[in-house]
Amino acid sequence: MLLYFKARNFLSFNEEISFSTVAGNYKIKNPKSNERENELQENLIPLDNYKVNALSKSVIYGANASGKSNLLSAMGYARIFILQNFIESNSADHLKNFFYGYFNRNNQSNLEKPISVTFGVLVNGIQFEYSFSLDSNRIISETLLEYKTQKPIEHFHRLFNVNTNDYEWSFSKYFSGQKDAVRNITNQFALYLTVGSVSKLPICEKVFQWFFNSFIVSIDFKNPGAITDEFTLTEMHKSPEVKKFVLEQLKIADFNIIDIQIRFEDGKIVASSIHKAVDKDNKETTVTFDYFTQESIGTRRFVGWLGTIMSIISNDRVLLIDEFGVSMHSLLTKHLLHAINWQSPITGKKSNAQLIFTTHDTNLLTRELFRPDQIWIMEKDGIGNSNLYSLSQFKALKGLNLESGYLQGLYGGIPHFKNKDNE
Repeated sequence: MLLYFKARNFLSFNEEISFSTVAGNYKIKNPKSNERENELQENLIPLDNYKVNALSKSVIYGANASGKSNLLSAMGYARIFILQNFIESNSADHLKNFFYGYFNRNNQSNLEKPISVTFGVLVNGIQFEYSFSLDSNRIISETLLEYKTQKPIEHFHRLFNVNTNDYEWSFSKYFSGQKDAVRNITNQFALYLTVGSVSKLPICEKVFQWFFNSFIVSIDFKNPGAITDEFTLTEMHKSPEVKKFVLEQLKIADFNIIDIQIRFEDGKIVASSIHKAVDKDNKETTVTFDYFTQESIGTRRFVGWLGTIMSIISNDRVLLIDEFGVSMHSLLTKHLLHAINWQSPITGKKSNAQLIFTTHDTNLLTRELFRPDQIWIMEKDGIGNSNLYSLSQFKALKGLNLESGYLQGLYGGIPHFKNKDNE
């Protein structure tokens, strides 16, 4: 589970931005019991050990080029850097390419400042904070904290000292494994977390595996909202439970599809969709379509999303998606958003999955779908730097139509058109 993310000097983020999925204290009165209870409880994931709730979904709005996609990209690029770091750990070019590719260019002084990122994550019910900073020459700092109680345990910390031209290191007494041996093979281009995971240090492995298995980023700028339906079809072919789930959802959404027949030929998926129809005597029959060439983009995208959501709610994963809902009706998008809170069709358990996405679909801006702390606004300044804030910072929201307020510019994050006479 992702609890929070921070970044500085990264893409369009000059000053530090902070994104959080920790729920605020939003209460509403239950008319039946007259008791005050959490608003939209179905959107909350209880974290009993910490006496707080996390949010199952979060949405980011903003004008085009405001930096919405950059928030997801920053998380995604940092994730890739963590996962691939050991392979490239002896390469100065690897570090240089990352820094020069992603530092904030809107202020040229940022060339002399480090990129820094911080992830707050929940792994097997325990909160960790992992952070690192780097410039074009070296990893400057790296820290892993564990929050079993209010006071964190600093499992490891490294900081480059410019005076000694070497790193200062510290480890907690709870850090098990050959930590000193791993420190000796961790050079200036490498993350200790990554090297430690490959070297089987238990704490490093645990956090690294969360980034590898549980943190999924889907960003394709050439194909916004891209989710492949081939994954869903493959899962349907392997699992009767998945096929039943997908066909039930297609029926509920009134797609007129009663079956999808799937086979593999020469390693490629071949699929036929079976639709209800009537014959020349007006009697009920079926008609077969080639799924890949005769179904609409919207149908295929919906099918793709069903398999993806089934996967994340069955494995308690975090999914980041840019332009969620493209080529789908708003009501279908809303249906999928509710699905994040369902029980898994595979495990039968309530999901702890999270969906974090960007969209321009203002029809989703309703109190029936989102609490204010689930809605984020991205706003850019005059030179292109992005600022991020939650709708929870606005106090006078009660009774206000959220979509109307957004389109009126009450929260910012909308396009600003210049008057041609006043350019």
